[in-house]
Amino acid sequence: MQITTLAEEPGWEKELQAFLNLSLAKDFFTEHMFNRIMKQDPNMDARFVYLAINGDQLIGALIGVRRTKAPEELVELQKEVGWIKALAVHPEKKGLKIADELLKAYEDALLKEGRKFVRVSDFASWHVTAGLDISYEHLLEAYYRNGYAKAGQAVDYEIDLAGFQIPAYVKRYEKKLLKNGFKIYRPALEEEEEVAAWVKKVFSPFWAYEASMAFRNPEPTIWIAKKDEEIAGFSVYSALEPEWFGPIGVDPEKRGKGLGTVLLYKSLLFMRLLGERLIVIPWTEHLFFYTQLSRTVGIRHYLILSKNLKP
Repeated sequence: MQITTLAEEPGWEKELQAFLNLSLAKDFFTEHMFNRIMKQDPNMDARFVYLAINGDQLIGALIGVRRTKAPEELVELQKEVGWIKALAVHPEKKGLKIADELLKAYEDALLKEGRKFVRVSDFASWHVTAGLDISYEHLLEAYYRNGYAKAGQAVDYEIDLAGFQIPAYVKRYEKKLLKNGFKIYRPALEEEEEVAAWVKKVFSPFWAYEASMAFRNPEPTIWIAKKDEEIAGFSVYSALEPEWFGPIGVDPEKRGKGLGTVLLYKSLLFMRLLGERLIVIPWTEHLFFYTQLSRTVGIRHYLILSKNLKP
């Protein structure tokens, strides 16, 4: 077995997407997703994408990344951290400790750069998933064997939009909000800068990026709420991935009025109108907020892992 990098063997990139789909049975690397995590991420560097090759067969892969360009305000703050977007081992080679060799190669490279920590796999906004799906037991064992520990957890909700309707109580919320002076609408293209700036200020640069991505679609896939011409909340859909909902957020001073619920249902309705049936609410800890959706058909549980690297 040979451990190499995509920089050294760029021809393997054509095989990598199919390999990830073969090896990570619960994930779906469409061409759109593969391009987003590999080519559209300004931080990506092929020197940190590791491949395990046996003869002419790809049997393992690790997609590593460091924050070197975006968001700019976090590059210096996270200069000691590296991330693993994905780790995969061929389903017929799980017992060969291929993951161990890939992890060692990546960790050694991070140490040479002076980085002290590595995380799995919460690299917003160019992530595959929020962390490691707990059902990938062979990968979890490899991480634990190599000194990784739980740093957090998150879930994805999978929602079936068949028969989707906006409940009466949500309509009552909306009616009351409108009566109290709120305006709820899909913003025009020229409002992108205002919306992104507000999201960045109130929430994070990651959510601001994702809000901006919503304006890249033929029609903006975002709802916002305003009160007295000031933004009070937002809800993004089909931005990073066509079937993904979120992020969503409401000004802390405007919460408790049902505004988040109205924005949620507005967005899901428009996802249904776009023809999406099975949608994903990724990377959330807001478990109770989303239980109001009646057709939850799946929940994926992730562990966010981390390791302190020692020279």
